[in-house]
Amino acid sequence: MKMKNILAVLFFLIALSKNSNGQIDPVAGAYYTNNTMGTFVGTWQYANVYDTIIIKLKVKKVYIPINGGFYWDKLVGWHMYKRGLVIVENSLPYFDDVSKITITHGSNTPENLNNISGFANDPRKNKSGQLSLTLLSNVTPNQLVWKLENTEGVRVRTNPNQAPYDWGFTLPENMVLIKQ
Repeated sequence: MKMKNILAVLFFLIALSKNSNGQIDPVAGAYYTNNTMGTFVGTWQYANVYDTIIIKLKVKKVYIPINGGFYWDKLVGWHMYKRGLVIVENSLPYFDDVSKITITHGSNTPENLNNISGFANDPRKNKSGQLSLTLLSNVTPNQLVWKLENTEGVRVRTNPNQAPYDWGFTLPENMVLIKQ
């Protein structure tokens, strides 16, 4: 009898946590809008003596092919990285081509609308990293703090001739961009 009570309480807690987490179970064909990302939209630039980085961000209606498929507003971006006079990477010519995005948001929370987490692709190193973008809208001009890190987890070489995992990134890992 005691085991039945424990299982009943456990089942109740699982059901309660599933229904109270604020997540939406997507409905096939639905379009979920997100009006909290507008302040991130635009052209942002970082420059120092050696590097110039331009990032263009926009909100895009993106198709997500799970649970029957649905649409979702995502903050996506493209970038250009110039070292001196040499263009190291440039996805800006593909602006609007969702298959060529190099920056995508994963989430932001109602508790902190000035912070978005997501991912940045590094085409030269064939990898992506966890990206945190924090908007400093209380300064003039608006600034965007960029923090790029390796994703957690184990890296395994599937071929002994494969090069070791490169822990660095082509783009800087920390920078402050200015809205243009």
